[in-house]
Amino acid sequence: MAGKLRTLGTQGTKAPDLFDRLGTALQQSDSQSKFELTKLAPDLESMFMKEFTNSPWYRDFIQRTGGEKPNIGPNSDYDYRGAWLDGLMRGEGQITLDLNKPGAHGYSKSKQGKWLKNPETHKTSWKQWYQEITGNSPDKINITREQAAGIIKGRMEMMKDDTNSWNINPNAAKPAKFY
Repeated sequence: MAGKLRTLGTQGTKAPDLFDRLGTALQQSDSQSKFELTKLAPDLESMFMKEFTNSPWYRDFIQRTGGEKPNIGPNSDYDYRGAWLDGLMRGEGQITLDLNKPGAHGYSKSKQGKWLKNPETHKTSWKQWYQEITGNSPDKINITREQAAGIIKGRMEMMKDDTNSWNINPNAAKPAKFY
């Protein structure tokens, strides 16, 4: 990835923050996990439309947004079809928008690790970044985006050594789980 990152940002008029830069870097990379809307064959598209528009999740979304339907078109910042194919919107894995429960922001990634939320533009994609980096759910500890960015920046500063460079030891033990 050469050159300057073009950062879209999820915060409207605010300057891009750490999470915006992470999303932009991911989307401009060759990563298999980056966000792309799933395209379905006509028979699956028909099945998706029927199941999705009749799902409790869909009805709950409309109720909580005052009648607004989810954007499932080509400019959507959430891959509803990908989530549906992954079983996240039907059966046992179905999500709802119960805002009294942790995880109310819904799934950010598929079971295979592909982003379902556009990390450049979806307003809650920062929660996934925070949870992956720290191992903590931002919903469970009730922090804001700005607080989360500060915590991650603090952790990054602690990783620097006295020469103000990244202390990366190739011989160091690798963590069993990435946070």
